[in-house]
Amino acid sequence: MNRTGNRIYSVCALMMIIFLLVGIAGCSTEAKIERHWKKAEKYYSEEKFREAAIEYKNVIKLKPSHATAYYKLAMCQLNMRMFQEAFANMSRAIELDPKMIDARHHLGTLYLLSGETDKAREQAMAILKIDSTKSLGHMLLGSIYLKENNLGKAIEESLKAVQGDKKLEAYLQLSRLYELSRDLNQAEVMLKQAVKFDDAKQKTRFALAEFYVRTGKKEAAEQEYLQAVRNSPKDSVAAMKLGSFYVLTGRMNEAEKQFIRGVELSPGNASLRVHLGNFYLIWGKKDKAEISFKEAE
Repeated sequence: MNRTGNRIYSVCALMMIIFLLVGIAGCSTEAKIERHWKKAEKYYSEEKFREAAIEYKNVIKLKPSHATAYYKLAMCQLNMRMFQEAFANMSRAIELDPKMIDARHHLGTLYLLSGETDKAREQAMAILKIDSTKSLGHMLLGSIYLKENNLGKAIEESLKAVQGDKKLEAYLQLSRLYELSRDLNQAEVMLKQAVKFDDAKQKTRFALAEFYVRTGKKEAAEQEYLQAVRNSPKDSVAAMKLGSFYVLTGRMNEAEKQFIRGVELSPGNASLRVHLGNFYLIWGKKDKAEISFKEAE
């Protein structure tokens, strides 16, 4: 092989090595992104927001154009009440993906909380421009109208939201608006509809029970708390909620049973033992309170 042939061979070999190295680096980066993303999502599902935030930041370092990572990081920060940081990252998510409706809804809500209703309305209208059937746009508009003391328009927009994709959230918003307008019958109807859409989870049922407590329907409230316990017999939260209801109604013996049950269902949760101890103090049983506090240490 002559010199020219050797030179061509060497160049081709070098190019192949470069392409191979670039490919390996690319695969390595993608693998790292996937690894950090899976860890972040796992932490987020477990409500370990600080740990999840670290992993989302790792994803962003590897891929600065990852809009969803910015959004999920902002959601972690919202849950940690880091509002300025959440605002910045939610804004960045929208810059990278202007059609990210959830990010626009949260950004609009942050604007609304800071009193910037015009900017909140911009986000609501942007959502509806992307897709006029999206509940979040109408729900955000409903919240804006409520902030402006226009309860009628708030209800009108929230009724539109019920026709969209976020029926559960829309029903919950409507129930609050109807309660504010003193239409308690409609507020109850909306909460019952919400329970139908979310029967597997307990938050909506608790909301209905608390509504009954506020409106003096204690028997109906008890039935909802009992149903929550039946639905999730191993849920310490349901037991503690029922116990708190019994305290409210002066049924201390029944409250004690539920609080003890809640502690037994989550033996590693020290806050439940503290709650039980505080209950005993209110009930005047200092010896039992001391035992509960000691077990919580």
